[in-house]
Amino acid sequence: MKWNAINYENRELTIRHTVTGNRTIYAEDKTKSKSGHRTLNLFPTAELCFKKLKQQQEENREFFGDTYCDTQGYVFTHEDGHPYRPDFISKKFVCAMTEFGRPEITLHKLRYTCASLLIDKGWDVKKVQYWLGDSDAATVMNIYAQYMRHKSNVAENDLTEMTNCVADLFE
Repeated sequence: MKWNAINYENRELTIRHTVTGNRTIYAEDKTKSKSGHRTLNLFPTAELCFKKLKQQQEENREFFGDTYCDTQGYVFTHEDGHPYRPDFISKKFVCAMTEFGRPEITLHKLRYTCASLLIDKGWDVKKVQYWLGDSDAATVMNIYAQYMRHKSNVAENDLTEMTNCVADLFE
């Protein structure tokens, strides 16, 4: 993500850039799919995080001086301004989770968790689909169906509560 994707005035974040690759890095001003290009609301916690990152980058730019690399305007960079490789954060996350004794937790699984929490908060599937940048709602439904089945089983109390007012009709 680049800094020009953040619009503080309109409180928006536009996903429109992809960096991929392993040995060779490919950066493109387009997303993997058409649905990946989207504009999201910039919520207050994210805004604070981005402003802190920007402040840190400015401090690093001053510290490194002429050796600071900032030719591409990326938000997430090493201290000297070089952008992260696409797999850098994933590898660091795996190391951190292993250190904490939870190697089964991956960044991709956090995506599932996020979607499940949004659904739990009442977001409809189309809204979750857009927010995640999935190509269709069926993808969201297929991936998160297990979570939804679990929630429907837990929802028995909700159904009991909703039907208590008519229970005496069946006595």
